Amino acid sequence: MTLSNGTDVTLNEKNGWTATVNDLPKYNDEGKEIKYTWTEESVSGYVLTSTEVDGNVTTITNTVVPDEPGKPSKPTKPSKPAKPKLPQTGDMASVTPLLLLDAGIATTAVGAARKKRTK
Repeated sequence: MTLSNGTDVTLNEKNGWTATVNDLPKYNDEGKEIKYTWTEESVSGYVLTSTEVDGNVTTITNTVVPDEPGKPSKPTKPSKPAKPKLPQTGDMASVTPLLLLDAGIATTAVGAARKKRTK
């Protein structure tokens, strides 16, 4: 930053972004009051948002300029899903003994019923 009288100061995190300039003359050689102003080089990624003067204190505020978001990439085409497998709900191996048992019971019942009739 440069004061209008040519005094340069560097503001950074180490000095808390502040600087003090002392022993500045209040009047010029013609006896007129000097109005000091600050200028700064533009800082990449920041924009000057305000300059406030309160007595002998000047506060300059820069604000971060957000990056423009990039264009989103085109989504990839989804692949075809595999043909679903139907769940196996049982197999005939476990049913076969029951069917044979039922057939045996039925045959026994029919045989017993015939025997009873023939008597």
